[in-house]
Amino acid sequence: MASTGPPPPEVLAALAAEPLPWPNQQRNMLTVCIILTTFLWISTIGRIWTRFIVVKKPWWDDFFAVIAVSLFTMSTVSICVMTRYGLGRHAALLSHSSLEKVFLFQWIWGIGYAASTATIKISLLCQYIRVYQPGMITYRFAQLLLIVVCLWGFALTFISTFVCFPSPSAFWKMEPRGCYGFAATKLSELTGTIKGHSASNFFLDCLVLILAIRLQFLKDADTNRKSMLAILIMGTTACGFALWRLIDIIITGGGVGIDPTWNMPGPGLLSTVEVFLAALCATIPFFWPVLREGFNKIFVHYDFTVAEEQIQDDEGYELAKTGSLPAGIQHDQSWQRDGWDPEEKKPITTAVPILKNIFKGSKATQTPPSHIYTGGTSSEITSKKSRTR
Repeated sequence: MASTGPPPPEVLAALAAEPLPWPNQQRNMLTVCIILTTFLWISTIGRIWTRFIVVKKPWWDDFFAVIAVSLFTMSTVSICVMTRYGLGRHAALLSHSSLEKVFLFQWIWGIGYAASTATIKISLLCQYIRVYQPGMITYRFAQLLLIVVCLWGFALTFISTFVCFPSPSAFWKMEPRGCYGFAATKLSELTGTIKGHSASNFFLDCLVLILAIRLQFLKDADTNRKSMLAILIMGTTACGFALWRLIDIIITGGGVGIDPTWNMPGPGLLSTVEVFLAALCATIPFFWPVLREGFNKIFVHYDFTVAEEQIQDDEGYELAKTGSLPAGIQHDQSWQRDGWDPEEKKPITTAVPILKNIFKGSKATQTPPSHIYTGGTSSEITSKKSRTR
C-alpha cells in the first residue's frame, strides 16, 4: 500500500524530476500490450477457423484457448487503463482517487493473470490428451497433470478474486480489513504469495513442456512433429520468461512495497510477455499447417518438356502434311491416297510413289493416273522404264 503521510515538498520535487525507466513509460506499456493482444487474437481466430471450418473437429482445448486469450485481454486492458491513472509514476505523486483506480484495475489484472496461466495449461493438456493414445504412460500423466492444474488454477483464481473478506473492495479502497495473500498487509506474506505463485507456475510450465518433448519421439506423430516443434520452441521461451520473472520477483520483492505504482510495470510486462508466449503455444501450430498448404497451392509450379517428332515412312520419306477442310466440308479419304488434294481441288505434285517402284526395278501394278505428274504423260514414263531395263 502507499505511505500514509505526505512527503515533504522537496522530496516530491525530486520524485517528479526522476527519469522514468523504460517499462514505466506510458507509451511503452501501451505499445507492448496493444501489439501482443492484437497478434494473439489474430492467431486465436486462425485457430478457431481451422478447428471449426477446415478440420470441423472442435474440442475442449479450443474452448479453453479462447477463455485464456479473453483473460489475457482483460489483463492487458487493465494495464492500459492503469497508465491513465498513474501507473509507472511514484505513488506519492498520485491523488487518493487515482490510487484507488490503480488498485482496482490491479485487482482485475491479478484475476486475469492467475486465471489465464491456468487455462492455457488446461488447453495444452487437453490437446495432449487428444493426441496421445489411451493407455500410454504419457496419456495417464497428462490426465493427472490436468487435474493438478485445474485445482491449482482454481485456488489461485479464488485467492486473486477474494483478496479481502468479507468484501474485496477493501483492497482498492485501501482499508486493510480481512486482506490476505496478494493483498496482505504484511510485506513478507505478500512477497511470499507472489513468489509461491511464480515458482509453482514455472514448475507446471516445465511439466507441460516435458509432454511436448515426449511427443517429438512418437513414431506415429510424423504429421504433427512440426507443429509440436513450434510448441516446444515457444514453450521453452515461455518457461524462460517465467524463470526470468521469478528471479526478478526474488530480487525486487515482486514489485510491491511502499511504492507499488513505481515498481509494478517491470514485473507486469514480464508477466504479460510470459502469458503471451504460452498462449501462442495453444494457437499457432493449429492454423500454420493450413496456411502453409494454402501458400503451396498458390505458388505451385509444374515442370514439363516439349518435344517434336516427325513420322517418316519405311523408305525415309517424310509423310506429306495434310490440311484441314473448312467447317461443314467432308471428303473421301481415298482422294488423299490417290494423290488428290481435296483442299486445293487439284493434284498433288509429287512423284514419290512411282519413283519407289522404278528404283526397286519392279513393274507397277497399275498405271498411275496421268494427271498426277506435271512433267510428262504416262506414255513417256513407260518408255523411260523400258530404257531403264
